[in-house]
Amino acid sequence: IMKKYIITGMAATLAIGAGCATNTGTYGLGGAAAGAATGAALNHKDRGKGAVVGGLVGGLLGGALGNAKDKKSGNK
Repeated sequence: IMKKYIITGMAATLAIGAGCATNTGTYGLGGAAAGAATGAALNHKDRGKGAVVGGLVGGLLGGALGNAKDKKSGNK
């Protein structure tokens, strides 16, 4: 089951990553991927739930960081 999540996540990352033209999207996607991997690794009882929660938190934090970088550089 874990291999299924990893393969699906990698395919989604590649598909979505091609459309990230701003730091907000790029950092959000990277944060979501890193958060999902970390969440799955840390939640030994339910790795799928850990991946979802970690992905959401990582995506929000990465998106916020990218948005701040976009604002600083003048990108929208």
